[in-house]
Amino acid sequence: MFQKIACTIILILSVAFASFTTEASDAIDAFIEEVRTPSYDCPSQSLFPQLEKTLLGESLSTQQRFALTVAKGQFLICRGKYEEAEKMLLKAIMQSNIDESSYAFASAIYQIGFSYDARENPARCKYYKQAQDLSSPERHSDIFTSASLGLISYCSDSSSPEVRLGKMFGVLKRYSNDGSPGELAHIHNSIGLLYGSLEQHALAAEQYLKAHEMGLQVYEGSNRVSIIISAIVSLLSSGQFDRAYQSILELGALNTEINTTLSNFLYQYALSIYYRKTQDYTSLAYTLPDLEAVSYTHLTLPTICSV
Repeated sequence: MFQKIACTIILILSVAFASFTTEASDAIDAFIEEVRTPSYDCPSQSLFPQLEKTLLGESLSTQQRFALTVAKGQFLICRGKYEEAEKMLLKAIMQSNIDESSYAFASAIYQIGFSYDARENPARCKYYKQAQDLSSPERHSDIFTSASLGLISYCSDSSSPEVRLGKMFGVLKRYSNDGSPGELAHIHNSIGLLYGSLEQHALAAEQYLKAHEMGLQVYEGSNRVSIIISAIVSLLSSGQFDRAYQSILELGALNTEINTTLSNFLYQYALSIYYRKTQDYTSLAYTLPDLEAVSYTHLTLPTICSV
């Protein structure tokens, strides 16, 4: 009788432990989905402490730890810590028993390419191509779009701007009917960058403004003002001062809502270049101390800046 009771208790405890383990694993999977962010966006910074805490867990499966590590890589990249992210991700993808068909693996490969891209390292092309091969318009579509745009911009067989622009507009046409606002913002922004590199600032501005309009539908926090600053710089570079000032007013209104170090910096930066371009040196003198006060050391200014 005692043996039967003991066995029953052990069985109940085993079932309860298995149930608890399953629930804990499901909670981790749910958090992985929550922290997962499209390749063209940045994750919510408020999730980072929970991410770090979850990574300390000892019960994580290999794939769960890998997915969380990849998510951390995206946080680091968005903070400008490219080398740290790159080293971490290169180590992560070398592990065995990783599902190479997963979103996390494709994301890791793309992020490595992006970290190289940020430092203009030619190795970016290898990883952009691999990320493209691991994805498709139907599967991991955000990674496919980002990798394709990276390949067109920096790894095209033809250096002809016309050819690269043609390919980019081809991508835009593909997504124009059913693409998400985030995807369309990413595409328009990439076209703007290409026009800007060609010093076609008026055309670049139009693309940036379209990207900004789309991005407002999906971006949060400082990401909501990350594109409009490029539009302002392009408008000023093409002599469209009135339109630039209207965009600066919009940036100021958004900054009032967001009020982060980065958004404050971008607003003061936009004012300073506007006053400089319009030769309003009195207003510029008042702006520069505010610009210095909110200087954001990790900001990468738009590549089209020539003001």
